[in-house]
Amino acid sequence: MNIDPLLISYRDVCRMLSIGKNAFFAMRQSGRFPIKPIRLGGSVRYPRREVERWIEAGCPAHWKGGGR
Repeated sequence: MNIDPLLISYRDVCRMLSIGKNAFFAMRQSGRFPIKPIRLGGSVRYPRREVERWIEAGCPAHWKGGGR
């Protein structure tokens, strides 16, 4: 059984968006990727479902979590 993780890395986000690492960090730096990261020790992760909802909404720059 394959279960998708609830938290994903920036690499996973890049795959979901079909963009490279530099494009992702540029989006994050400029505010075009508005989803707040979750820090776990030395790791940075993003909530998978929130990223999916953001993509489904058309990747808006201003995002409040899409009904969390």
